[in-house]
Amino acid sequence: MSDERLKPVIVPVFLPFQGCRGRCVFCEQQAITSRSAEPLKPEKIEETLRDAFAKRKHHMGRETIVAFYGGTFTNLSLSLMEKILDTTVPFRKQGLFSSIRVSTRPDALETEKLETMKLYGVDTVELGAQSMDDNVLETILRGHRARDTAEGVAKLKGLGFKVGVQLMVGLPGDSPRGFMATVEKVIGLRPSMVRLYPTVVIEGTRLEQWYRDGRYMPLELDRAVELCADACRCFEKEGIDVIRIGLVGSPTLIPGKQLIDGPWHPCFGFLVRASMHLERILSSLPRLSGKVERVRIRAPAREVPLVRGFRNQGLVKLNAALGTEVAEVSADESLCAGTIGIDAL
Repeated sequence: MSDERLKPVIVPVFLPFQGCRGRCVFCEQQAITSRSAEPLKPEKIEETLRDAFAKRKHHMGRETIVAFYGGTFTNLSLSLMEKILDTTVPFRKQGLFSSIRVSTRPDALETEKLETMKLYGVDTVELGAQSMDDNVLETILRGHRARDTAEGVAKLKGLGFKVGVQLMVGLPGDSPRGFMATVEKVIGLRPSMVRLYPTVVIEGTRLEQWYRDGRYMPLELDRAVELCADACRCFEKEGIDVIRIGLVGSPTLIPGKQLIDGPWHPCFGFLVRASMHLERILSSLPRLSGKVERVRIRAPAREVPLVRGFRNQGLVKLNAALGTEVAEVSADESLCAGTIGIDAL
């Protein structure tokens, strides 16, 4: 797992639905981002950046990146793209950020637009691939094929961009085996980074109607966590960073509001990381000699929350595995990352 202190600071600018050719069955960007679907004008983008950089003192010493998310950035007209990117120029001249990243779709990569983006300092493009299974892509009305993703990654890398790939687990028509096949295909493309999102049912989407008609059933939370953990292990084993796991929190994207069903959790990414960490620990637990009723577990300070797990769920599993009570978890910086010490109390 990468060091949080070294992660770049992302200054997000959301452009919900802008440039989109249609709407995928699962998509409701207003709920996900808590932003209006009204197109952002350049002056509003400039205001957003000004407000964000006014708080930059809290992130001194860390790389800062402006990121245009939502919509399909490279499907905007070239003139609108330039107007949007023009808003970043004064801030870049002041040295307030180092680069720009955008998200788009794999089949909207015109060379002229990509070359223009390079001139403005865009160095990373994230592709909303979602799946590498053409049947799944057709089912969710994605409008592109797996081949477009493969060709898009190659084109972007050839032009010197860092490439991210966004994937979804639990899509209609997909299966756990199919999802892991997608993971293997993406590994073969060698992107720089990946994001993993669980599919949830949001009010107002076509997926909601399928859910209510009994045509779609989302994954259970535990299964979604398990699959994302498996995917993370595969990607990180190959040196591909997983930079996000789970949907960003939103005031409306919670159970009882616009979230109808699905494996949503406010700490979904932490659940995945804690699950992965616990599996590593359980695979190499030290043996306890004799009958021990209570123990203390020691771990590197940054890994203590992972050992505990969400609401101490990790400790419950450790209690069962050890056959005794874990009464305390303390920090011990003499230990290597991914290891623990156990003391009888």
